[in-house]
Amino acid sequence: MRPLTAWRRPLVGRCACATLVAATVAIAAAQQASQPPASGQNPPSRPTFRTGTDAVVVDLRVLDRDGKFVGDLTKDDFRIFEDDEEQAIATFSLVNMPLASTATVSATPRVAPDVVSNARADEGRLYVIVLDDLEEEKDDSGTYQGLRSVTVRAIARDFVEHHFADTDRAALITTSGRRNMTVQFTNDRRRLLEAIDRFQGGFGQINYLCVAPPGIGPCVMVRDNLHSVMVSLRSVAEWLAAIDGRRKAIVLVSDRLGRTMKDMNIDLATQEAADVAHFLEAAARANVTLYAIDPVGLPTGKPGNIKTLPLDDHAWLDLDRTKSLEVVAEATGGFAAVHTNDYAAEFDRVVEANSSYYLLGYTPSNTQQDGKFRKIRVEVRRPAGATSLGRFADLQVQARSGYASEKPSASRTTAADALPPDLADLMKSPVPVAGLSLSVAAVPFRGSGTTASVAVIVEARVSDLQLSNQDGRFNGAMNIAIVAADLNGRTQGGERGSLTMRLSQGRRDVVAAQGVRMLSTIDLKPGEYSVNVAAADATGELARGSVRYDLTVPDFSKPLTMSGIALASAATTVIQTNGSDARWKPSLGMTPTTVRSFGTDDELRVFAEIYDNDRKAHSTMVTTTVAAASGRTVFTSKQALSRATDQTTYPVVTSIPVIDMPPGEYVLSIEAQSSATRDRPISRQIPFSVRPKSI
Repeated sequence: MRPLTAWRRPLVGRCACATLVAATVAIAAAQQASQPPASGQNPPSRPTFRTGTDAVVVDLRVLDRDGKFVGDLTKDDFRIFEDDEEQAIATFSLVNMPLASTATVSATPRVAPDVVSNARADEGRLYVIVLDDLEEEKDDSGTYQGLRSVTVRAIARDFVEHHFADTDRAALITTSGRRNMTVQFTNDRRRLLEAIDRFQGGFGQINYLCVAPPGIGPCVMVRDNLHSVMVSLRSVAEWLAAIDGRRKAIVLVSDRLGRTMKDMNIDLATQEAADVAHFLEAAARANVTLYAIDPVGLPTGKPGNIKTLPLDDHAWLDLDRTKSLEVVAEATGGFAAVHTNDYAAEFDRVVEANSSYYLLGYTPSNTQQDGKFRKIRVEVRRPAGATSLGRFADLQVQARSGYASEKPSASRTTAADALPPDLADLMKSPVPVAGLSLSVAAVPFRGSGTTASVAVIVEARVSDLQLSNQDGRFNGAMNIAIVAADLNGRTQGGERGSLTMRLSQGRRDVVAAQGVRMLSTIDLKPGEYSVNVAAADATGELARGSVRYDLTVPDFSKPLTMSGIALASAATTVIQTNGSDARWKPSLGMTPTTVRSFGTDDELRVFAEIYDNDRKAHSTMVTTTVAAASGRTVFTSKQALSRATDQTTYPVVTSIPVIDMPPGEYVLSIEAQSSATRDRPISRQIPFSVRPKSI
């Protein structure tokens, strides 16, 4: 096998990697103005529904008169129209996922995984959780009451903990656009819950309107945040437009949208209607459904009790408040959960609506790339010769209303534009793409100066590629790109290259069973990054895949710090390895792997570095342990590091036999404690499992 050809150079410019931060930037910019834009202002540019003109995929639900999903229809039962012209249905499938119930929702792991893969990336449901954190009502002293924050956190936690299956993926954002609250699509409950726990209201800017309630007298100031929330939701919908062939749900936890949509004769009513229309247009093009969850629940306020309860808990305003949630959510095909404290039942409805649907694909007869909006209509076909509709009577079809064709544009050059088209398209997906199986680990080490040298380990399953047999040799090639982008979407480093294979029959069998490994290194400054990995069959076949890895690069200049943990095993040394990172043979003696499930006859080798920047003479104790799920320690190793020279980097290599470990889940921990400080020890942990011996 020829080695990976790599270019050790940063991919400059703004990465085309789809990132939710782009939505937060748009939201934050919109919050700069305390008033909505002037009426008549042009709506935002419309996002495209797909990446090319060769296929359109429509997901839809068909409900009977009782609102139940009809799951026994066939391709011949449907007709699909684009701009009233019938299209030939080319692909048809039924998606029917198991409901996320207590039986299918796993407990949050004790330790977050350090490896990310695209295994089963095309399964599960997609949610964007939007938490309304705009300015809350103030009491007489002018301080925020925070009445909603506790409830919002509890509601969001309940959804993630009890209605989110292992194969589901969710992103999280707030209506104010706070970046420290933003979580990209992940199936890691721990990351979602940590962000939810940081939620607090009182951010962003909203409008206050003077409203005269019946029988109370002079007008009172009522907050109106519809413009701000619509900007947030529209940005999220536009971001989701890059995902094709999947149902996408926005779960909005908010107690209000606006005050002036109905029966409030004030000047902002026209602009609020435009704000709603712009969001609904974006939602239709991206095929996004909105579900609004009202944290107020059952109102407890009484008319005339303005001084003792928040204004918005009053019955005379509650109907208008909840009606705005219902109108907007139902316009996207979703619903609003209002006047209820049974949020579990409402979340069950959300899960059910995103678990069963049909996918119809067609090639448009209109091949023009003019950027115009094209209407889509789906009908259930009446059986030929039938005198009545029978079981087809009163069926309701829920599908997107249309899409915007892609219009070529002279947009600015991005880092992804330097990539082959197949890799550039993969980088634009907000979610991992399945097809070519990839698993990725990124391990930060101290580099030169203030930068870190991040080791990126990528393993791919070659059996997904198309290998051609030529004279007894199996030939194939794979293009791969690794791009690290900061939270602003700017590329800070990366590599790209190709892997060419010319294998004998025997070597082909080994590589097909074990896969291949690529080792890369990227220099990054301390901070938060998204490491995007995309790979595709270079022969033009359909096998391709992508992974997004959220990475925190620590500041290694502190008195005592630790690198990430690299893990190798004797069994994975046979994996064919290529790439530019040559540090492992002298430091670890093995090649690190992304495998985290090992047989009982394997042996692990762990590598980390301790960075001791304290110039005073002292000692540091490094303890490596392995603990079972029960908490019982099954392995311990200690190593004392004496600081008496100018040395600041201390490698720690530990061999761990697995033979005595019963099958199950384990946590590997490395902890360092300095005698020069009484601070807490620093530590890192990674999970792994031991599988039963094969019979």
